[in-house]
Amino acid sequence: MSLSLRQLFRNSAYLFMGGVGVAVVSFIQGFIITRTLGPSLYGMLGVVMTFCGMIKAFLSFRTSEPLTRYLVEYKHKNELSSLEQLLGTAILVDFATSLLAFTAIVAAAPLAAKFISGGEESILIYWIYGATVLGTFLDATWYSVARDLKYFKLLAVLPVIFAILQLLGVILLWQINLLNLVWLVALYLLIRFGRFMVNSVFLIWKLHTVYKISILKINWRQCVTKRSDLSGFWTFMNITYLSSMVTTLVKNGDILILGYYRTDAEVGLYRLAKNLVTMIQSVGGSLASVIYQDINELIVSKRYANIKTGLIKLSKVWIPAILVGLVLAIISAKMIITWVYGNDFADASIPFSLLMVGVSVAMSLFWVQPMVLALNKLKENLLLAIAVGMLFIFSSLFVTPIYGSAGMAILLASAWAVGYLGLLWICLKEMRMVGGTIEK
Repeated sequence: MSLSLRQLFRNSAYLFMGGVGVAVVSFIQGFIITRTLGPSLYGMLGVVMTFCGMIKAFLSFRTSEPLTRYLVEYKHKNELSSLEQLLGTAILVDFATSLLAFTAIVAAAPLAAKFISGGEESILIYWIYGATVLGTFLDATWYSVARDLKYFKLLAVLPVIFAILQLLGVILLWQINLLNLVWLVALYLLIRFGRFMVNSVFLIWKLHTVYKISILKINWRQCVTKRSDLSGFWTFMNITYLSSMVTTLVKNGDILILGYYRTDAEVGLYRLAKNLVTMIQSVGGSLASVIYQDINELIVSKRYANIKTGLIKLSKVWIPAILVGLVLAIISAKMIITWVYGNDFADASIPFSLLMVGVSVAMSLFWVQPMVLALNKLKENLLLAIAVGMLFIFSSLFVTPIYGSAGMAILLASAWAVGYLGLLWICLKEMRMVGGTIEK
């Protein structure tokens, strides 16, 4: 195989269109929720979701990247027993950490409600939304298997279906005047477990029919006692876990810090801006997901030259398009936000414009993160994440009390830009070191 632009964009086009579909549905849903709740309650909801998400991230290993890496390798070598142990280990690890995360959320919710946002009456909201983490433990394995089987249409369509179901639930609550935080997070919980059931059926089916693996017959005890058999997987996972802890602080810590120093209303404005930016980021995410699989397959088969050629061609087309999009987004930000969400959210255009600068750098270099992981530059990735993350957190503690959401947006955009430029430097350095190999 080769890293061709046509193949990359064809595969990622399904995920991109799925992402666009989810973004459109989320946009409509967000319109209803923001206008109904208002800036303060919308900001409180953002704190609850961020708090639960951060605990989940801190107590969970990132199994997706190492699972994809070794799934490709074991298939290429036809090591079926190792493949079974790999998949079983990933499922077991994610189950244990999801259960641990839910327990921690229940225990810590009273403190979060008291010191960050919501007050004692919001503890139930933390608990209900926190239960959604229990329905996520098959996500990494399901996604990795579906991507390995090139089921990009399924990966694109399924999120859209559940986004539509969630939107219909929001509309129903809105029509019967029950669109409050309690009923809303209960709806999120229902949708999460509906998707869990679908993922379970698909995963069990495909593991049996394609990989000849029966979940009921997996030796779960061996997955725990014989970790040395998957030493590479565990090393990869441990390092990406440490890295993800720091990147989670950068990605989500801003909401909690802002919630501590500023009002729920200002948090609501900032969260709206960040949500809009996140929808745009999903484009780069779909491309990165596909290219990570492709790069791993090329590295395993030692076809290095195709990687370099493909990335050069891609950058010549992709980066100019991103720059044009950045200018248009900044120019139209205030007009569109005010028109859609109302005058109460007009000031969200300021953090949105600032965040878009950092996002543009990240999207221009979307391929550097999967490239660094595929090249096994795990320690370098970790050290860079720690350096950028700690600088961001400490800076935000001093900047946020004075400059609020605008200062936070500048810091986060800078962290994104510096992080991706640092990853680019790691990639270029590695490619120069193995330049002779690549040319072969």
